Amino acid sequence: MSVDACSIPLLGRFCAVAQCLLAMFSGRMEVKTDDDGWVLIDRSGKHFGTILNYIRDGSAPLPENRKELEELAMEAKYFCVKGLCLACEEALGRLTNYEDLQNRATIIIVKCPNAAKSLLSTTHKPVVKLTMNRYNNVFSYTSNSHDNLLRNIECLEKYALMFPATVLFVKDVRDKSEQNEICEWSYYCRGHRLKSIDCIAIHYSSEKRLIKVEFPESRIHEEMLSLLSVASRNLSDAELLEIAMRKANCVSGSASGALVSYSVPGTTSNSQQETDDQDLDQSSTNTTTTGSLLSTSIPPARPATATGLLDNHGNPLSAGSSRSSFGASVRLGRR
Repeated sequence: MSVDACSIPLLGRFCAVAQCLLAMFSGRMEVKTDDDGWVLIDRSGKHFGTILNYIRDGSAPLPENRKELEELAMEAKYFCVKGLCLACEEALGRLTNYEDLQNRATIIIVKCPNAAKSLLSTTHKPVVKLTMNRYNNVFSYTSNSHDNLLRNIECLEKYALMFPATVLFVKDVRDKSEQNEICEWSYYCRGHRLKSIDCIAIHYSSEKRLIKVEFPESRIHEEMLSLLSVASRNLSDAELLEIAMRKANCVSGSASGALVSYSVPGTTSNSQQETDDQDLDQSSTNTTTTGSLLSTSIPPARPATATGLLDNHGNPLSAGSSRSSFGASVRLGRR
């Protein structure tokens, strides 16, 4: 570096801020020069521009990467730029604190109803609550229930690490006398419960009834994304209640199927037979549940071509038809 390339004020600031450069150009430190008189500094020039900007302006933008910050701090120490050294150390400290926050999560454990209610009413964050109560069980567990319990807990912990500052995670461990749920996920937004997922099912074996704990991973992820989407919008309490009711109606609607009439062969009335004759060419199949009986009623097809065949009422079937009726049984003769 040539002295002619620097202005007098800049050279004075060099001497005041960078003590190493002052020693180089004052003759107190041996330096190497090339044939043209340029001073050769045995350091990397990657961050030298940042150091020159700090010496000239008194400040310089610092890199956000930890590796580059450490490299710049080493160069600032070599050139004895104390202000830049302090700035790099402060930036490294803030980066360390930020990384610690990202690698640390908090799951609040509640054991009484009032604590859970006050927590839901005071926080402004969306809340994901996992209810775990293994003691509230009058039956034994299935073989894989304990593994699924651990999977539900691990899923809550992973969520807490993914969204440490966005979502509040709660683990409810109230005893048997205060709640009936064994394993249940609940999603809240501003105190309103939007959705709940029950992970318990009763398994009936040949000997006894067992508790089966499930891990509905896809449903858990789906409701988590839905909660984040709802929380990101500025919705009113009425809109939140509407969303909660719509989710509840979707669950109840999906559990019930269409109910239509059912007819048992041999007990069909005349009016029902006339209706079946009118719907002879329809190919739809209708199902129903009557009491504890679940069956299928298929519209009858065209009569059979075989002669000498009788239907349930003893009437002979037509000989000119192509096929027999599916709705009525066919007798081929007496044993």
